[in-house]
Amino acid sequence: MVDREKARKIISYFSVFRRNRDASIVTIAGGAVTMVVALVIADLILPGGHVSGDEVFLLMIGGIIPALMEICGGIGMWLREDLSRILGGIVILGSVLSLLDTEGGLAIGFFLSIFGGVMSFMYHPEGARIHQDS
Repeated sequence: MVDREKARKIISYFSVFRRNRDASIVTIAGGAVTMVVALVIADLILPGGHVSGDEVFLLMIGGIIPALMEICGGIGMWLREDLSRILGGIVILGSVLSLLDTEGGLAIGFFLSIFGGVMSFMYHPEGARIHQDS
C-alpha cells in the first residue's frame, strides 16, 4: 500500500509554489519584452509625417500602459506575497490589453505574462492553510 502521508507531502509540494519570486521574474520578463516592442513601434510610428492623436492614444493604451501594468504587477508580486492573486489578475489583464497594439510583445511577452499571472494564482503563502482530504 501507499503511505498516505508521504503521498500528500509529494502532492502538496507540486501543487503549490513555495515562493512567488518565480512568477514575478517571469512576469517582469514578459513586461520588459512587451515594453521593448512598444517602444520600437513608437519609434517607427512617431517620427513619421502626420500622426493623429488616435494613433498615439492607441499606442499608449495598447503598448506602454499594459507593459507598465505587467512590470509593476511583477514587482508587487515580489514584494507583497499576500496580494499575489490580485496582482496576478492585473498582470493577466495587462497582457490581454497588450494584444491591441503590440500583438502581446510579439506573443513572447504575452505568453510570459500569462504564465506568470497563472503561477501567481497558484501560489499560497507558507502560513496559508491548504485543504486536504482526511
